[in-house]
Amino acid sequence: MKIKTAHYQVFILFFSFNISLIAQKNDMIKNALLPFWQTKTMFNESVMMIETEKELPSAKLLFTPIKIISVKNSALSIEYKEGVDWEYKNGKLWLLKSSKAIFMSQKELYPDTSSHSFPKK
Repeated sequence: MKIKTAHYQVFILFFSFNISLIAQKNDMIKNALLPFWQTKTMFNESVMMIETEKELPSAKLLFTPIKIISVKNSALSIEYKEGVDWEYKNGKLWLLKSSKAIFMSQKELYPDTSSHSFPKK
């Protein structure tokens, strides 16, 4: 069974901590509890933007969007602008060099701990 969504309502960058509190505070509990597979709009999808040595920070979405309505931070307090902060191409959401959105490098995500760990004996 292949599921397609029509629109992305709000797209969250990085981790969404305390999303249930934000949803209740902003009267978004209805959207937070709505099963995404039963709608045509994806609300508040969380992704982690990862930068590699060769590419700008990017992340894949769960579904291919027809239209991205907005891209926001995990607190839903900052909305990033298309063409300034982000773009969608080649099946991924990409942060642009001018973006102030938070991301992690691949080295931060997978640090080399070989010299900073206990020996395995």
